[in-house]
Amino acid sequence: MLLTRLKSLRLARGYSLRELAAKSKIPYSAISLLENLKREPQGRTARNLAAALEVTPTDLCEQVPSPPPQPPASNDNKVITPPTTRPRKRPAGISHWVIENSPDPDQVEPFRLDTREEAERLAARLGPGQARIYEAESKTQVWQLHRNFLVRVNRGQEFW
Repeated sequence: MLLTRLKSLRLARGYSLRELAAKSKIPYSAISLLENLKREPQGRTARNLAAALEVTPTDLCEQVPSPPPQPPASNDNKVITPPTTRPRKRPAGISHWVIENSPDPDQVEPFRLDTREEAERLAARLGPGQARIYEAESKTQVWQLHRNFLVRVNRGQEFW
């Protein structure tokens, strides 16, 4: 049993929540929950509120007819699109990286490729001696390998 008319009867009498709480000896927070239909009262609570408002407990309840059942919603022939998918992350592990030969090595950005074949195709497209392929797990690891390679080139131990 919900006290659907509690708020309208309280306002008609000119009572605030605190005044009704004092008259009925029920906490005002409980009355607020009852008024907002968030809680059902126990019998004693309904009787105390009815006595404070000078009505019968059945006067606090209003029989509200239930709404007629609604037909199921249709999609009105709208095109239903699947949810967008996020791009798949690359699996953790070894990737193939290609770094171009440049006079300023700090301005070069490595290319990350999934397969060795793709890396070799890119290196071939750049031309002989113009790219180096590394296998590494991260960009940081690629830079370490490339710096070590450049040191060996400067010492004359390796060539582009």
